[in-house]
Amino acid sequence: MEKCLKALALLNDVNSTKEIVPYNVFYIHELTEQLDIEEDYRNWIEHREVVFCKYPFVYTAEAKAKLLKIDANQQMMKTVQSIAVNQFLNRGQISINFLELKVRRDNLIVDTLRQIQEYESRPYL
Repeated sequence: MEKCLKALALLNDVNSTKEIVPYNVFYIHELTEQLDIEEDYRNWIEHREVVFCKYPFVYTAEAKAKLLKIDANQQMMKTVQSIAVNQFLNRGQISINFLELKVRRDNLIVDTLRQIQEYESRPYL
């Protein structure tokens, strides 16, 4: 299986530069239906077995969306765990590692840039 995926990866690389065939030709639709994407993601993170996450071009858009959601959840859990460990090690003193921005939908870029600029100009950071 790994050799087949590597061959597909080579073909996909060639196709990416010249777009000989549509990108969705490389999709393996059965993955979305039959593969436990969350388990495949864990195997990929732990460097085990043949994993399809190494070859994202075989995933359908639906599977990629699911994979992105799984990855985002994993990153949030790691962040929460890290905060909990830091809080424990610092004897309850909370260290905030997030920047909260308040933006208006119609003024998204200006509000964001202004607040980042204000944040960077603070002398105690």
